[in-house]
Amino acid sequence: MKQTLLAVALLTFVTAPVMASETTYALGAGVADIDGLEMIEFKGSVVSDFETLWTSIGATYSIADNLTSYMDGNTLEANAKLGIRVGNEGFEFRPYLAATIGRASLDSPFGDSTETFTFFGFGAEFQIQQHFVISAEYGQTNQDEYEFDTTRINFTYKF
Repeated sequence: MKQTLLAVALLTFVTAPVMASETTYALGAGVADIDGLEMIEFKGSVVSDFETLWTSIGATYSIADNLTSYMDGNTLEANAKLGIRVGNEGFEFRPYLAATIGRASLDSPFGDSTETFTFFGFGAEFQIQQHFVISAEYGQTNQDEYEFDTTRINFTYKF
């Protein structure tokens, strides 16, 4: 199922610029909790709006300082979202499915490591003003044989 979701999301993003009625850009920031590990996130994305569907493809850079008293970490990820739009332009609610692939780095006195991870989940955006959106997301981050519950809350400005 995860491969099917990723394939549908990628196909949608490849065809979105051709079929989209409107394309906008967004910048945002927020926080993530990955099984107790708290991270600060900075995001950028391209959003394509259809009549009732919308898509987003973007990148996120996350920072976790002082994971313990001696470790730091960060992630860089490419993310994709596919959702539906409910409401009019001034008051929108947008539930979505999300898929992400990324790299996580951990720096410690015991050595540095870099790992690949994936994330699959769902979320919703709520437009609070014309250009401002708040969103919440939940899903599973998978790294090798490990799975981590992940929640995110973000604030975004859409141009």
